[in-house]
Order: sequence, then C-alpha cells, then structure tokens
Amino acid sequence: MPRCRALRLLPVLIAALLLPITLAQTIHNTPIPVTPGAPLYPLTPTYAPNQCVTPLALKVGEAIYIKSGVNLRNLPSLSGGIVWNTVYDNRDERGRVREQPVNIAATVLEGPVCADGYNWWRVGGLDAPGWVAEGRPESGYLLIAPRLASVAGCTPLYPLAAGMTAELRANARVRETADPQSRVKTVAPFGSTVEIVEGGQCVNGYRWWRVRVTVVNFLYDGWMAEGEAGDYYLVPSNLPNAADGTLCGTPLPLAEGTRVYVNDKTNTPHALRVAPDRNAERIATLVNGVPMIVEAGPVCSGNLNWWRVRVLASTPVVGWMAEGSRGVGYWISVLNPFEFAR
Repeated sequence: MPRCRALRLLPVLIAALLLPITLAQTIHNTPIPVTPGAPLYPLTPTYAPNQCVTPLALKVGEAIYIKSGVNLRNLPSLSGGIVWNTVYDNRDERGRVREQPVNIAATVLEGPVCADGYNWWRVGGLDAPGWVAEGRPESGYLLIAPRLASVAGCTPLYPLAAGMTAELRANARVRETADPQSRVKTVAPFGSTVEIVEGGQCVNGYRWWRVRVTVVNFLYDGWMAEGEAGDYYLVPSNLPNAADGTLCGTPLPLAEGTRVYVNDKTNTPHALRVAPDRNAERIATLVNGVPMIVEAGPVCSGNLNWWRVRVLASTPVVGWMAEGSRGVGYWISVLNPFEFAR
C-alpha cells in the first residue's frame, strides 16, 4: 500500500478503534438518578377499572372449589403477589405436580372485596391462604360452590314456560326488573298462585320470570327469581306424576344436620358432583361406608332426588349426591349413632 494512502487512512482507523471505548465510557459514566422510595419505572394498570357485579352469595366457613389454573394473591387485587397457583402448586403426597387438572377444595375466610372489576374472597385450607377472584358472568366463574350450584348458571329445575301457573313454596319478592338489586314491589306469600307471563332470563346467576300474582286483593306484575341457594320457589301447578318418569318419587326423610353414609348393597361407588345433575362435574367418588352430613335438599333432577352433603374428612369436601330410588334401590342410609358404640 502506498505510504500516502496509508497516512490518509490512519485517522479513520484511530477513530474506529476509539469508538467502542468512547461509547462504553459514555454509558458507564451516565448514572440513572433514583430517589429512595420512588418506583423504578412508571406503573400503568393492566386492566381498566370495571364495576363489580353482584357477588356470589358465599358464606364465611363455606366449603368451595377453585378451578384449575387460578392464582391466589396476597391482596384482593390483580396487582397482588401470587402466593399459590392451583396448577403449579397442586401437588400430590410425594410433592409432584398433579398432571390432571382438578378443582381445589378451599374454605371461605373473608369477603367479598371489590377491586379491579372483580369480587375477591380470602380462602384457606391450602398450603398458603390468599385472595381469589370469583370471576365474572360473561367470562365464567373461577369458583364452584355446591350450595349454590343448583341455581348458579341458571340451571332450570322445572319445565316452566309462559302461560303456565306455578305455586310458591316460599315467600318470594316481586321486583321491578330482573335484577336482585331492583326495587321490590311486593312479597308474595307461601302458597300463592303465580301466572308466568314471560322469562327464563339468566341475570347474575338467577333464573328470572315475569309473573302476575295477587297479594291482598291487588294484582302485581313484576319479576321473580326461580330460586336461590338450592331452594326453588316456583313449582309448576300441573307437574307430571312419577309414573311418567319425569318427576322424582317421595324423597328420603332426611333433614339438615342428619348424619348419613354411603350404603349401596351392590357395593357400587357413587359420584359426588358440583351440582344436582348426572352430567355435572364429578368432585369425588364415594365408596360404601363413607360418612356424611346432610346440608340441604332434596332437589329433584333427572328423576332422582339429590342432597347436598359434607363428607366427614379432614379437608372440606361438599357436593351433591343422588339418593337412589325405589326402583334401583337407595344409596344413602342414616348413620346409627350406637352402631359403633358396642
């Protein structure tokens, strides 16, 4: 290379060699000012604030189930720290993550708290207690409460329709609109005859019917919920009989608080489900001899009477179990308190 050409390229080579050093020094010598106690970067909400819907009618101490893949947080907020996850922290007795997703049994400790457009409940019974969002009607609920399962999701029990008449099995409010928060027009007493005008609407987990009912010689027109928490108010006046196979027979004479146990003479295990329906999700399989306490019922579904029972175990297991029938035999028997006292 000619000497003059090399001399002309020398400044370019020197600048190229010094460029990385200069950039490194510039970055290294420009500290980012940090004020103690201030966030390191601006925080922006991930969700726009929404109005909470009417919360589920859960009670403190109630046994519920949390669906697979749900986070528990240390605060009732989407910005709260995750303390437990129903997939990654759901492990068997050997500490291995369960491969099959299952619903996690928990106990309601506190709530509800409205935040970030969700109703939150603090739950226990897990390795780490925390707050869980109940979900929303339009996107689906994250919690399952067997006590509410018969009406949650607006599952119909009786074949009601416009033009039919029904009898009230409990005192029931007649409201201005199909909403549990709307104004109450009147309270129709037990035994009233109700005319179904229109409806079958699902609003906030309740099935609503527009009705006409006479109370104290005055005719009211408004909306009435079909039932609540496993209790059904509206029962059709012209129900078919048991011989048609569309109506349950006389249920077993059980009452709330009765101690019972699984007793099938064929030794067939029976399903405990989240709702009184043969197609409802299975919670557990109960074998002969499993003791239980009756919490509510009966509910007639699929030509079977169902009872909500709590399995007597160290973890809260609550669900719906069919009692059987006269034709196939009964699967629930009352526990004799003196049977094991000899």
